Amino acid sequence: MQRAQVSADFSIVFAAMILIFTLIIIIFFSNYLQLRSYSNYILAKDVLEKFSTKASSVYLQGPGAYEFAFISFPNFGINFSASFISNNTIKLYVNDFGDVYKNLDFNVSGYFFENQTDGYFLIYNNGSNILIQPAPYIYLSKNGFYFNQSNSAQSLIIQNLSPIPVFINVSLVSSCTSCTYSAAGLSTLAPGQSQEGSLSTGAVGGDLYTGYLKINLTNNYNYANYSLLLPITIKIN
Repeated sequence: MQRAQVSADFSIVFAAMILIFTLIIIIFFSNYLQLRSYSNYILAKDVLEKFSTKASSVYLQGPGAYEFAFISFPNFGINFSASFISNNTIKLYVNDFGDVYKNLDFNVSGYFFENQTDGYFLIYNNGSNILIQPAPYIYLSKNGFYFNQSNSAQSLIIQNLSPIPVFINVSLVSSCTSCTYSAAGLSTLAPGQSQEGSLSTGAVGGDLYTGYLKINLTNNYNYANYSLLLPITIKIN
């Protein structure tokens, strides 16, 4: 009888321990989910603040202004199908939390991929609103050209820092008829690949010449296509 009683008592104690352990696991997992949800909310707020700061800067600079932003999204919990960039609002939907949004003082438009991952976004002022779109990022070694001597040349390096191949079409528009760009035309840059070109003035007289080097960038991966203008000023004293 004593052995049976001890066995029964042990079974009761063991069952109680299992129950307590299960409750601890449930409470711990519940707290973990709440903490992860709140963490995603904080990270989503940070993302929206970064978008807002860049968009405000481009808005104040005026039409044609642009900036790139590298955005790191929360690792879990963002439903991009329920997120949007429209009117004056940028909204991210955080799973297990809900909408997290940022209202701006100007109109914005753009999109996220349904399977959006960390990457570069182009923030561009097109004159009517601010575009915010996933975009291939290219590095430019300079943002403009200035010459004060005839028969001068300056180089430009264009490097594709995005994970996809891009097509670039470079053209020269200038009042300087003797100016040439050595890498004008269409070319393809693989990820990480760079291209170097040289802008030469040729023999120019004592006058003021202006213009720009236009870089059209396109791709086949549903990222944004866009153009960049590098101003050219030639002032010979």
